[in-house]
Amino acid sequence: MIKGKKVLGKKVGRIILISIILSVAVLALFFGSLLKSKVVATTYTPNYTLKYTALGDSITSGIGVGSQDNYVYKFSNYINLDLGVTANTVNQGIPYWTSALILVSMNDGQYRNNIANANILTLYIGFNDFQLARTQYVNNETCPGSGSPEQCLINAVNTFNSNYDQIIAQIKSLNSSRNTAFTVATIYYHLVAQDLASGKFTIINKYLNQMNNHIVQTAVANNLPVTDIHNAFNGPNGDQDPVAAGYLIWPGYLHPTPLGHTVIANLLRSTGYGNVNNILTCLSTLPDVNNDHMVNSTDLGQVAGHFGLRGVSIYDIDHNGYVNSMDIQQVASKYGQSCK
Repeated sequence: MIKGKKVLGKKVGRIILISIILSVAVLALFFGSLLKSKVVATTYTPNYTLKYTALGDSITSGIGVGSQDNYVYKFSNYINLDLGVTANTVNQGIPYWTSALILVSMNDGQYRNNIANANILTLYIGFNDFQLARTQYVNNETCPGSGSPEQCLINAVNTFNSNYDQIIAQIKSLNSSRNTAFTVATIYYHLVAQDLASGKFTIINKYLNQMNNHIVQTAVANNLPVTDIHNAFNGPNGDQDPVAAGYLIWPGYLHPTPLGHTVIANLLRSTGYGNVNNILTCLSTLPDVNNDHMVNSTDLGQVAGHFGLRGVSIYDIDHNGYVNSMDIQQVASKYGQSCK
């Protein structure tokens, strides 16, 4: 009886073993057919990123309006819309900043890096230089030199012009790429109606024109486009009141309203994006999976880390439907290349 049980047990064991072998064989055939199946080529639509750095003062930072109402935010949206990319925006507008303080900022490592790594740069500086000198003149203060109130305006122009040359030179030394869209802007006159009424407009406007003329001349000398905010806010003769137009906000009528910021953003948009499309063309040929505009060990590591991944993916460099050694090879072949 015990012998019969042993025989039966052996038969059951064989049946179980055969079942396991058959199951493994079926699974092997199934997964083997998947591996041998034709891979459908796929196309991954990349989301390119461009860095936009805005340099300036409290007008740039957006004092007095909501975070989505200032010109930097609005222009950033235009970059997204017009170029089909994501704008990684850094707003380096600092309240009370003058041309002299921007030069001080150039000593800060992060400030410098944000300039050096920018694909799009805008510079709006000089309003505080102007409005501080205007206040001194209106209040009949004396300044070093002749001692007359007008000397305050003269000193402000001389200081600004000298500083502006240094600012442009430093920015271009930090970011010398011909593909960077670097735009400068003229300065608006805020209290036109008040100064016309007091009879002080003509003198003050003469010196503001000297500052704006220097901005334009410096831009031309450096092959930079100019966004003429002064003309938009004050008209061709400089005597139109931006307060009456609804462009400036109380208190002080120093800073733009949401409407004023929209005007500035639209002007920047109409100025254009220079050679930025050259960067986008370059990126379309570069296996830059982490979107830092260069091929390095991070890209190699990310592609290798997704080895075997099937389907639409940024890691599928050759768009054949899965990540394999060919993708790693393509990244390696472009190692060290960049788009700037």
